[in-house]
Amino acid sequence: MCRNKYKYDFPPTYKYDFPPTYKYEFNLDRYASENAKEGEKRRAPTCSVFVIEVEFFDSRKLRRALNLTSATVHSVIMLGEADLELLA
Repeated sequence: MCRNKYKYDFPPTYKYDFPPTYKYEFNLDRYASENAKEGEKRRAPTCSVFVIEVEFFDSRKLRRALNLTSATVHSVIMLGEADLELLA
């Protein structure tokens, strides 16, 4: 291994040769490059099931919660107890 800017030296032109895993023979359940064998498992397509949780927003409930028609202001909240002693 020689020292250069890379940690490892890899062959620059290495070819990967993987057989395709998605190509079936026409109207058959086996791969195109596969020989038929006795007792072979039958390949079937897979499926997925997804569960989605949805939260529904109701603007009427928000409007009711933010309705301030009967709000009152308390001086204790606004000034604090220490400030009220100074006023008394």
